[in-house]
Amino acid sequence: MGDEKINKNQLDSRKLIYTKQGERWLSQFDALDQETAKLLLNSLTLVSHTEFRRNLEALILDVSTKIAGPVALYAVRELKKKHDKGQLFSSHVVPFFDQVIKSNNGKM
Repeated sequence: MGDEKINKNQLDSRKLIYTKQGERWLSQFDALDQETAKLLLNSLTLVSHTEFRRNLEALILDVSTKIAGPVALYAVRELKKKHDKGQLFSSHVVPFFDQVIKSNNGKM
């Protein structure tokens, strides 16, 4: 690894292990696995939410210009599942619209 300059607005992932969250994260591993977990944590590249969003938008726009015709994007997320009593796992998915909460102005 070289000594790349880190943007002053960007966190150095090598410092994460010394934070309280980093220590808590590391404590979940067995002592034998903690060194490997440190290597994993130190290999991360951290980017801000804004930088991630900008780069993702640029990538989407770039790819969409190479496709003939309309392009659609769909948000995908895991839906809540209703847990039945006495069962460890359940495949009963709560309908999406049951999970929507209206805002104060009546819009979703």
